[in-house]
Amino acid sequence: MPYFGSTLFVASLVTLFLVSLGGSVLLAAAVAPRAVEVVAEAEARRPVGSVLLGVPILAVVALLAAILLNGLPAARVLGALLVVVGSAAVLVGLAATSRRIGTTLAPGATPAGRVLRGAAVIELAALLPFFGWFVVLPLALAAGLGGAVIAIGDRARSPSMAARDLPAGGLRAATSTASGSGDVDHARG
Repeated sequence: MPYFGSTLFVASLVTLFLVSLGGSVLLAAAVAPRAVEVVAEAEARRPVGSVLLGVPILAVVALLAAILLNGLPAARVLGALLVVVGSAAVLVGLAATSRRIGTTLAPGATPAGRVLRGAAVIELAALLPFFGWFVVLPLALAAGLGGAVIAIGDRARSPSMAARDLPAGGLRAATSTASGSGDVDHARG
């Protein structure tokens, strides 16, 4: 039993990583619900295209960030910025992927419940040694990132989509709708 301690450490580390990933996905869905919805729609329209687009982008961003973070101080700042922006895009994309999976499993659940169910499915599949680590999780990340890129491209091509994304009351109505209340508080100014 000499390897029990290191096995327990690795198992704990993987479990904590997956729990924190689920919390991060839920946070992304709570902070940017409309972005998650738009990315989920783009990913649903082109699921294979999302993965095929996301894999090379994920690889290039990771490689470029690694190179920049090991460079000169100015390059390190750019590398850190790339990591932050890339991580945000990946989290929103992963939240969208989780939402799609959760909607398939429980269409009547609350939006947070759908995201949490989908994230749990991805996390449980990612626990499978080797296949989960090197196939399931990277493909889920790539699908989300590819969906985010497709959504950004669709929005850039169609300026009318920006107006369509907001409810009739504009940004204030979008904020109140996302927070769960259907009415707008006009007294706040």
